[in-house]
Amino acid sequence: MSNTFTSYSFKKLKLKESSKVSLTAGDYYLEEIELKSQSQLVIIGSGYVRLFVKNKANFKETSIVNGGMSGDPLKLVIYFFADGEDKLKVESSSTFAGYIYSDNKVEIKGGNSKVLGAISAIGELKLKDGAKVTAANLEPDFGDLCGATPRAILVSDWRMDEDSWQGSADELIDSSGNNYHGNAVSASTSAGFICNAADLSATGTNDYLSLNHNAINGLKDFTLSAWVNTARTSAQTILSVANSTQSNEAVFYYENNTSSWPTLRESPFNTSTKTTVNNISTGSWKHHVWTRKTNVNNGELCLYIDNVLQGCSSHNNGEFAIDVDATGFILGQEQDSLGGGFDSSQAFSGLLDEVLLFDGILSTTEITDINNNQVQGKNWDGTERSCGPLEPIAEWRMDEQAWNGSTGEVIDETGSFNGQSKNGADTAQSTPAVVGNPGTCGYGVFVQDDKQYIETPYDEKLNPDGSFRLLFGLELTEKQVLIALRSPRAGKQ
Repeated sequence: MSNTFTSYSFKKLKLKESSKVSLTAGDYYLEEIELKSQSQLVIIGSGYVRLFVKNKANFKETSIVNGGMSGDPLKLVIYFFADGEDKLKVESSSTFAGYIYSDNKVEIKGGNSKVLGAISAIGELKLKDGAKVTAANLEPDFGDLCGATPRAILVSDWRMDEDSWQGSADELIDSSGNNYHGNAVSASTSAGFICNAADLSATGTNDYLSLNHNAINGLKDFTLSAWVNTARTSAQTILSVANSTQSNEAVFYYENNTSSWPTLRESPFNTSTKTTVNNISTGSWKHHVWTRKTNVNNGELCLYIDNVLQGCSSHNNGEFAIDVDATGFILGQEQDSLGGGFDSSQAFSGLLDEVLLFDGILSTTEITDINNNQVQGKNWDGTERSCGPLEPIAEWRMDEQAWNGSTGEVIDETGSFNGQSKNGADTAQSTPAVVGNPGTCGYGVFVQDDKQYIETPYDEKLNPDGSFRLLFGLELTEKQVLIALRSPRAGKQ
């Protein structure tokens, strides 16, 4: 990790087969961490690392954390939040240098598993099968850890920035990197709050967005953020989650333009969850944030509009995780049966943009930060967003009559990155990708067994840090690796 940042959030960190990760000082928020097969977690530089782990922490199979028994325990503390039967484990001859604090259980087991430092657990602490903890005679200072809570981690980022939708699978892109894509049903895109938005302004029950149900399935605490533009003053539904036995698993619903009526796993809706809100139906963009917090008795639902808390309500189904089946995660319609049973009197009418789903509860400060970033036309985390038409960095049409391995023979139409054929790669014109006029002309021919490819000069423009698109025509005759981007820096690929 880089010294540029001091706080990081990851969904999962998994190491295996003698791999190694090096961390600089800072706070790391993770849902899961797992080291095995002689892998290593190394802390470099000055300062200390604080790991906040929400669900799973396993160190096993002779993995080494922070130098093991020869490491400095003052450089690492791990705070484990998981509940239920989850426990932090150091096992199967793994070694750990640092301080462990658990809101639940800790288990050190397996021959030669060792911890150098100290352990504190609210739940049970078990040492089994010859495991050993060596107390470090030190005075650690890791700042204020008391009352820490797990940070909300981004699950999905549906920006709605596609040029158009055709109703095909996975065309509504999740930009979080978790690939929880969706598809638009009889919906189009139009100018949005940032770039494009989903246009769900048609009347009736035909238009909606169907999202990958795995994005929300299993979540307990969560936050949904969206920019909404509507003039409808009657009832409408932003989100509806259902399974085969419960059509109201989770519903983000407005009874009218000044009354929010969310529900979780109740049919009919519980009137106690109604909340009076500021007018949402102004025909202008408003930032809606809905949070769900679990509790052993009564859970809590809160709503923010444009950074202002509208109110919170309790619900009886306090602790359950969201249970949703395939086709049951819908934006814009209210389900009375799995994936259907829509009612036009409850349909959303307007525009939706920048829909974010987090595993966890966003703080008021984080909600404000997201709002401020998006008002400036940036992504939720403050990174830049470009809305204009995409211009190609490079365009290789492969229309040359032939290649012979000469430098610069594969022409880039932008004039920047002419390439060179390798190992006999050549062109042909007999069966173009697009026949007719206009159509395409030549194309490249590559034989895998001969390890044929095209090489271009290295340039930072061909090494994008963010998202990018590759567009190409393709005919495969056998399983092939199509594209490899390799940087000369430390073998980055």
